[in-house]
Amino acid sequence: MNAGQALSGAAGHGAFALAGAAGGAVGGAARYEACLAELLEIEGGFSNDPADRGGATMCGVTYQTYNAYRDAIGQPRQDVRRITVPEIRDIFWRYYWTPSQAGSMPPGLDRCVFDFAVNSGPVQALRTLQRVLGAPADGHYGPVTGQAVVRAHIPTLVRSYVAARRQFGRALPNYWRFGRGWEARWNRIERLALYDAGAQAWAAEVNATGDTSLPADPHDRSAEQGRAIAEAPRPPIVAEIGAGGTGASAIGTSMPRIFSQSMVGGRFSVTAFLIALASEPWFWAGVALIWATVAFYLWRRKFSGAMQ
Repeated sequence: MNAGQALSGAAGHGAFALAGAAGGAVGGAARYEACLAELLEIEGGFSNDPADRGGATMCGVTYQTYNAYRDAIGQPRQDVRRITVPEIRDIFWRYYWTPSQAGSMPPGLDRCVFDFAVNSGPVQALRTLQRVLGAPADGHYGPVTGQAVVRAHIPTLVRSYVAARRQFGRALPNYWRFGRGWEARWNRIERLALYDAGAQAWAAEVNATGDTSLPADPHDRSAEQGRAIAEAPRPPIVAEIGAGGTGASAIGTSMPRIFSQSMVGGRFSVTAFLIALASEPWFWAGVALIWATVAFYLWRRKFSGAMQ
């Protein structure tokens, strides 16, 4: 039975019973099962939205990830819609639960980090956690981050972490398309994580104030859950090239007039040149535009890099 048949043949996440979770791991298997069940409920079925950087996706597994997985286990590539339930279990364990170190985290936080890792990558999930904790944001869950988690009040950390995730997601260029689904996802994860962490009152607040509804059809649910991945820095772009070109054109147009006014008695005068330069508005407009373009270029590189 493939994943599509499982979705159509059983209700909710009961189709993905995870008895003896992936790889036979012992310590994290029960929590993995609980977190994966809700993840699969959110991710739904199949989608292939042009606005989704993940491309064709089945049950939250993108075709690129599925191709890499099939390569790794020595099997021929195939349509992601043919993915099986055992493959789904193994992929989420191998590529998201384990690299994000969710199994080393307290209940509640593990759910948040795992879900963020699936939607945005383990490195992004861990960097965001580290920023919330005030730890070095290197994307690796080491002793410093682990000790910071031990010292933290987990329900408060969960709330701060989900808030940081919301801030991250709302800044992404495809939020306009997937924002409603993401918001419901974030609310559901926060609510369940707070229950996991023993903060029932806070969890009830999320349930009362936040939309956690998802479409009944699994494929419609999938269509609402595009990859929430930060854009990699790719400057310059057309707008920046155009702005810089306009500034250079303004400078080039003004320079003949400046040099013409610099000639006094047939000879070049430095004083006249400086006066002409200072009084030429198009020259300074061009300089300002170029500097603004460069500043925006550098800011966007820094901002985008911080989002990775």
